[in-house]
Parts: sequence; structure tokens; C-alpha cells
Amino acid sequence: MDWEWLESVGSQQRVEHILGPRLGGALDCYWYQYEELVLEFHNTFKHKEGAFAQRNVVSFSLSRTVLEMDIARFVVASGFYTAEEAQSPEFETSSRGAY
Repeated sequence: MDWEWLESVGSQQRVEHILGPRLGGALDCYWYQYEELVLEFHNTFKHKEGAFAQRNVVSFSLSRTVLEMDIARFVVASGFYTAEEAQSPEFETSSRGAY
């Protein structure tokens, strides 16, 4: 995110509010990232619309290995939710509602 530009157009606080702390934190990754892996992930990521609970609803490739998983496993692996949060009844209801 180019926070300086967002601030210059008066939108930084609005975007921070929309993203929330978890997604904002994911976009502000301060750790070293391997460019090849990031590009591979973004270029291979697929989500099957309308298949929330299927085992292979999310697929992507990392280090030339194709990975498939359900939404709950993906959000835990990505750090957006804890395992406990992803197993709660509210997770499925709120995630499907947002979708």
C-alpha cells in the first residue's frame, strides 16, 4: 500500500478503516519476501465461486507445488484467522455473508 499517496489524497484513514487491522497488517508486510514465490502465488491463486466448504475451493502454487484447501484452512495458513476462530459457527456465517 502506498500510504503516503493515500494520505496526500485524504483517504488513508478511510482505507485503514475498510481494511481493518488484519488485512491492513497483511498488506504491510515488513518481512523479507521472495519475489518469485509471491509472483507465483498471485499468478496461480484460484477460488471456486460458490464452493465455500469444498476441500479444494482455494488452490495456488508455491515452489512449483500445487496446494488445494478449503476456506477455513486457507485463512488459518495465511494468518488472517486463528484455528479457533475458523472453527467457530460465526466464521462460516460471516464469511458466507460477506461473500
